[in-house]
Amino acid sequence: MFDSIKQLAQLGPMLSKAKQMQDRMQEVQRRVPSLRSTGQAGPVTVIVSGEFQVVDYRIAATASTSDLQTIADMGRMAVNQAMRAMALQIQAESAKAMEGVDLGAMQDAMKSLGQS
Repeated sequence: MFDSIKQLAQLGPMLSKAKQMQDRMQEVQRRVPSLRSTGQAGPVTVIVSGEFQVVDYRIAATASTSDLQTIADMGRMAVNQAMRAMALQIQAESAKAMEGVDLGAMQDAMKSLGQS
């Protein structure tokens, strides 16, 4: 019985941490659309947004137009590079927001409350 009371006493701080975590993640979600990531392959430079939309696609004026297939391939490479970089950037932003939040401890507390 006393263990259950102790566990209930821990519920307040745990809910406070959960709310803090939710607020941090909402802030990340609010910032994500304004993030930008660049990919480059040869004469092609691509910029994607945090919503994984291509917002800029440039081919350098010095690019040779004699091999359009190569330029198209470089375009795909640049887009893929920018998309991977954006995924990593969002992952890093999310990890930064979760710093100091011990999800394992929260899960353990929830389990122990359910067993009482």
